[in-house]
Parts: sequence; structure tokens; C-alpha cells
Amino acid sequence: MNNQATEGEAKLHGGWSLRKRLTTGANVLVSLLLAVTATVLVNYLSARHFRYRCDVSRRQFYSLSQKTKQTLSNFSGIITAHVVFGVTSREKEETVRDIMRLLETYRQFARRNGSLNLIVERVDPARDLATIENLKRKFDLRSTDVVLFESGTHGRCIPERDIVKTESSWTTPGTGLKTVKTAFCGEREFSSAILSLMEVRRPVACFVKGHGEHDIDDFAKGSGYSDIARALRFENFEIRTICLTDEPGIPPDCDLLVVAGPRKTMFKSEVAAINAHLKANRSLLLLVDAGGE
Repeated sequence: MNNQATEGEAKLHGGWSLRKRLTTGANVLVSLLLAVTATVLVNYLSARHFRYRCDVSRRQFYSLSQKTKQTLSNFSGIITAHVVFGVTSREKEETVRDIMRLLETYRQFARRNGSLNLIVERVDPARDLATIENLKRKFDLRSTDVVLFESGTHGRCIPERDIVKTESSWTTPGTGLKTVKTAFCGEREFSSAILSLMEVRRPVACFVKGHGEHDIDDFAKGSGYSDIARALRFENFEIRTICLTDEPGIPPDCDLLVVAGPRKTMFKSEVAAINAHLKANRSLLLLVDAGGE
């Protein structure tokens, strides 16, 4: 009798332990499902309605400079950014992800700090054939892997090579060249594109030549001014070179006249043209090299 009672108690205890384990496991599973559901809902609602974002990337890829914020706050209208990329590799996918995140930061800031409506559209060349044909017809789009900014009938196309800078280096023998990303220039390029589309008139900078000045088409390190000209173009300047002996005068639409390190003396007629430019309340930037007259 005692043995039978002991066996019955053991079976009862074993059954209770099994039910307890099943109940505990079910509770844990339900708790995990509820936590996952809550996380998904919070992310969904925040993506749709929450206006404030925080950049936690190590290099602050998605934080906007003060100049970009000012640009986005000063303009109104509608701009569409077409991200025309085909994802063919892991590196390309990473590039597209960086571009989309940065453009989303632009869109969020513009929505809450100004009247500029920035629309971001991802375009897959292999699937969105109708969109590709429309962009080709409107803006003569000739290649993919670009970000095309559109405002009305105007567009500005930025290729991937201007957004992501890379360098090639040899790896271990037998493996060939390896391409490494060295810089992400998305903000500089995107802000320049938006600025060029929203400004009614581009300011004009004229570089004087004919006296040994630094050349804006010269890429020599330390003496060439190609980088300066490029930086001005990013600021939406139109860059020209003028020879004061050939021109009847300085063009009336020249907002900034630049004399960059002349090595020869100017003629009196050239000096008179510059004086007339200054009397018209227009700007002159005179750069004289050390030891020059």
C-alpha cells in the first residue's frame, strides 16, 4: 500500500512539474511575442509620426551642418530626389543605405523647419522601367547609380563617384586590387544640388587672367586653383575667366572679381575697368603672393 501511494504521488508530482514547465514556457513565449510586437509598433509609429531623429553613427554621417540647415530653412517649394541605383553588391547596398538615411535626415529637417518639401524616391533600374524612361525623356538621364534632384523642369544629377570617394590598393599577392571607401560626400553634393535648383540666379565669380595669375584649370598642388573653383561651384557660383585687355569692361553680371596672384603689372585701362567695377558697388578679391608687388 505504501509503495502504491508513493508511486501515485510521484506520478502526480511528475505531471504537475510538466504542466508547470509548459505553463512557464508558454508565458515566456507570450512575453517575447508581446515585446517584439511592441518594438515593431513603436518603430512604425515613430517612423510615421515622430519628427526628431538622433544620429548615433560614429562619424556622424547623417548629421547636417549648420550651413545645410540654413539652406533648407531658407527655401520653399518641392524637390524630388530620385535615388537611381541598382544593388549589385554588398558595397552598393551599403552606399544606397547611407544615401537614403541622409536624405531622410534632410526631409525630416526641412519638414519641421521650413517650407521646402523634399520627396525621396528609390528607383530600381531593373524594375521601375517606366520611371527610368520618364527621367531619360525629361533630363536626358544617360546612366544609373546616380541621385537626380528634380524641381519643375530643372534637374541636377550627381553620380556615385562624387558621393563616395574610393581608393584602390593591392592586397595579398594573388588577390589583386581592393577598393576601399575613403569618404562619403553626400551632404556636400546634395546641398549644392538643392541650392542650385532653388536659387533664381547663380552668383558669378570672374577670375582675371593675363598677368600670370593662378589658373582655375590648373590642378598643380600648391599653385593651381582648380580646387578653389570647384569649391565655389559647390556653393552654386558660376565661374568664368576674363582678360581685361580683350573685354570692353568687366561684365555687369560679375558679382565677384578675383585677381589671384598677378605677376605682371596691369595696364591703365585694366585698372580703370576695376575702378569702375568698385564704383558700381561690386566686390573685388585681390590676392597678392608673398614678395609680390
